[in-house]
Amino acid sequence: MSVIKKEIILLLFLIKIALISNCQDSITIKTSFDLKLDSKHILASISPNKDCINCEAGTLSDNPFNHLAVYGIPTLNALINDKYEFKLGLLLEERGYSFGNFTRNNLIVLPYIYLSIDDSLKIFGKQLNFQLVGGDMWDEDVSDKIRLYNIDYQGVNAKIGYGNIWLGFLVVADLINSIGLNLGEIHRFSIEYKKENYRYQLSLNNNIQAVSPSIDDISFSNFFTTRINNIQLLSQFDYKINSAIGNGIAAMTTLNYSRSNLSIANTFRYFNSKYNVGSKNTNVNYISRQEQLYPLKNYNRNISQWALFTNYQNSSLLNYEIVLDYVMDFSDRVNLNTKIDGNLIYDLTNDDIILFPAYDLTVNLHFFSKFKFQIGFTNKHMELFNYFQSSSLSMVPFVKYGFTLDLESINEQDRKMETTTNN
Repeated sequence: MSVIKKEIILLLFLIKIALISNCQDSITIKTSFDLKLDSKHILASISPNKDCINCEAGTLSDNPFNHLAVYGIPTLNALINDKYEFKLGLLLEERGYSFGNFTRNNLIVLPYIYLSIDDSLKIFGKQLNFQLVGGDMWDEDVSDKIRLYNIDYQGVNAKIGYGNIWLGFLVVADLINSIGLNLGEIHRFSIEYKKENYRYQLSLNNNIQAVSPSIDDISFSNFFTTRINNIQLLSQFDYKINSAIGNGIAAMTTLNYSRSNLSIANTFRYFNSKYNVGSKNTNVNYISRQEQLYPLKNYNRNISQWALFTNYQNSSLLNYEIVLDYVMDFSDRVNLNTKIDGNLIYDLTNDDIILFPAYDLTVNLHFFSKFKFQIGFTNKHMELFNYFQSSSLSMVPFVKYGFTLDLESINEQDRKMETTTNN
């Protein structure tokens, strides 16, 4: 049975339980519309220095943002009884205004479908809570900061809870496509203890390799997070058992500090030499866009992701990542946004240090709170000649500008529908 069939069956089963347990004479439906638009032009044509810090060729390659690229995400939202949320949208891209309005190779239209359920029911007088998200999971938080973070995939994450104890089942579809990982599917079973500012999860992961699916690859994961005022601590330890390669170990710890205009995240990661072996997939091609796409929206994300570390096969790695985001207000309509995204990877096996120092300085002029013009400097560029959605970093800063629009809950409406329950 394919992963998509499994997802559909699981979704229909849980929706049926929810509807049976909440038979009502009427349902309330809240509908709204979201619209996000983002444009960016990096003026590569006026910069004589194309030298690159982390490019194999030593110089920057061409990418859509050198030609003024625009993407939009219109989304229709439906919330039923404040418990069942459905999102239906489109990812629209114009990948460069240098190529003409009707050059089809630069026009992208992709669907976005997302479902979320947060409900409860009583069995023998005991209340069970259940939560589910499924569909297109874009950078979804699934309590995994070693592998399943900062990426997009299709999947289902379902949980059933009693009191502070939750049982979970996560299915992640083909990571071999679009992302550059040699994983067909991941099936994760978890038990979680959750309180208001504290969460611990123990999970068993069945990692189905795409190239050699007969190889047994199982990992045990411990994930912990807590928050005290403005400080959040996250920690994870993974132990992987692979029948062909051997046992792998990975660990991470993140300390986040945030307030209204500042956020700082310091992360340490460790991978032993066996953990990433066999997880690299170089058969992803973003250039032709016939099968795989590097979405424009993902350029704005942090550099760190699991595929970055799988690039260093058979090496034990130590990683330090710092992400700083600071906003300085000059007036109610003008501010300066400074972002630093730095990664240091120490290859313990080969005694080598690799640096990824990305920075972005942007002046924002707000026409109104959700619509702004941006101009600034950056050394971060979309890299299409890689097997995962990465960035190349220039030696010198480049001028950039663009507009962004982010509207939520447009034309929000409430409706009631009468229903009939057949006994």
